[in-house]
Amino acid sequence: MLEIRNLRKSFPLEGDASKERRAVQGLDLTLNDGDFLVVIGGNGSGKSTLLNLIAGTIRPDEGDILIDGMSLEALPERKRARFIGRVFQDPKAGSIGDFTLFENLALALNRGHPHTLRWSMSKERRAFFVKTLSPLGLGLETRLDERMSSFSGGERQAATLLMSTFNDPKLLLLDEHTSALDPKTSAMVLALTDKFASSIKGSTLMITHNLKDAIAHGNRLLMMKEGRAVYEAFAEEKATLTVADLIAKYSSESGEALSASALD
Repeated sequence: MLEIRNLRKSFPLEGDASKERRAVQGLDLTLNDGDFLVVIGGNGSGKSTLLNLIAGTIRPDEGDILIDGMSLEALPERKRARFIGRVFQDPKAGSIGDFTLFENLALALNRGHPHTLRWSMSKERRAFFVKTLSPLGLGLETRLDERMSSFSGGERQAATLLMSTFNDPKLLLLDEHTSALDPKTSAMVLALTDKFASSIKGSTLMITHNLKDAIAHGNRLLMMKEGRAVYEAFAEEKATLTVADLIAKYSSESGEALSASALD
């Protein structure tokens, strides 16, 4: 379970360091195990700041972030990675291009464990990776000894998704992880996302600019504006939403038209 209580984060205003931009303003949020929350909002709404605060990339000014009742306050990003899986917007960010697929998988599998890469280079591990890659349907199980730099963006994201769910994370963070992909590849990665999100025991939080994807995936939706939650939809209501509904809801809650970028 993820619990966020009165979370706040401000940054110096660009061009005038004497003023602040409130990126997240007193946000409260609870995600139960099995929840898949999709977060939407215009540029500057606080979506990415929220995700980075949870991951530990930046620290909050105020508030608490807890996973299964444990505060993350004292844990740096590298230690949070033991139980938080993350997939970035850039397909290259989730793997090491000069390492082979096997080596990347081995490093991900060892995260949080006192084993060396050499220990992982075993026949048993190879068999395990073949078994886990085969259901993806991309043929990656036949390319274990190829460098990740030779893989397409979609293939790297698919592999990163798999690696992010190794060791059954308590929370899976997806940072606009399909925005750099073409529509066909994006649909493939999102289908895998649904599969992996349902396979972990914890919860999933996905940021997206695509309103159709926001409606089609997950069981909860959160709309943000200027660091605040302005609208939230749960399973039954979310299942009935349309893109027009979201545009109207954003306008009524914020008093502004939804940015065209949200439809990209």
